[in-house]
Amino acid sequence: MDFLKQHLFLILCGVGAAAGIGLAATGMKAMPKVKADLEGAAGVYKSLESLKLVNPQNIEDEKQRIDAILADRAKVLDRAKQLYRYEPLVAGVFPNGPSDKRIEFRAKYNEAIRALLDSLSWGGPPDASDLDRAKDRIETEVAAAKQFGADPADAGAPRTPADVLTKAGA
Repeated sequence: MDFLKQHLFLILCGVGAAAGIGLAATGMKAMPKVKADLEGAAGVYKSLESLKLVNPQNIEDEKQRIDAILADRAKVLDRAKQLYRYEPLVAGVFPNGPSDKRIEFRAKYNEAIRALLDSLSWGGPPDASDLDRAKDRIETEVAAAKQFGADPADAGAPRTPADVLTKAGA
């Protein structure tokens, strides 16, 4: 046992060397197959390289068409950027921005929505008096429609393309 402890490093080196020699010998046997595969691929590449273009004019026309499309696309994108000068609320938030940018975006978004709603004079959610006024307005419109001969119940009655009741509908 003392012998193993004293010479353990040499024994492990010997085992590793033997394994390396064995793996190298088996790898050398596989080299001709790899060489044959590479030569086959090189032959296919050379055969493809030697082919002539079937219709070089069509290919050149398509390349020019692709270039024209790419140039038009660039012009459209430039024009779109000129017409719509969008400034993001916070740059660098999407798609995977840092958490401090997301928090800043959330605060600015809430401010922007509040400013939008204030500019529209929204006045907050409706209360009971707003609902009563809307109900009265609807009832007034229905009564006016009935007074002038229109019946809201005849919504499915036959009409002309100008939205006039036909004789059958009347």
